[in-house]
Amino acid sequence: MVAIPASELVAQIMRETADEVIMPRYKALGEGDIREKTGPKDLVTIADLESERRMTPLLQDLLPGSMVIGEEATSDDPEIFRLLDGDGPVWIVDPVDGTSNFAKGGRHFCVMVGLLVGGEAVLGVILDPLGECWISAERGGGAWRQSYDGGGRNGYRFSRRRRSTRCAAR
Repeated sequence: MVAIPASELVAQIMRETADEVIMPRYKALGEGDIREKTGPKDLVTIADLESERRMTPLLQDLLPGSMVIGEEATSDDPEIFRLLDGDGPVWIVDPVDGTSNFAKGGRHFCVMVGLLVGGEAVLGVILDPLGECWISAERGGGAWRQSYDGGGRNGYRFSRRRRSTRCAAR
């Protein structure tokens, strides 16, 4: 049995990473800080690379024996996806989801981390650095929105019948 870390601890790693690595580069990327991966609509920035590098060992320390599949690492080595074949805990990391928006100085980007155990999703956290909040979902525990200041913890109920087009209300 794997002890699932508290979503607050995962969010703390994500928030510290956003504060130290991502936000200092928001609307401040230089020409050499952005490159194409597979084409002009598939970008990677220095913020993506450095934030994934920072979060990887911190997540592994949070859950000893866990592995990490990061979006940017898999671009360089697709064999990393084989980690999904095992039964152990695997973190899935998208260090800057919405990289194109981030690179243009747009508002719609976030940091995403999920945890799979035995191939099943057990925890997911989405951090909105500009909105200063995060949403977490735990298998069997519902989904919650939390502000950085600790207030505003709101629960969400999702229906299997209706598809939601909004992640969170501000």
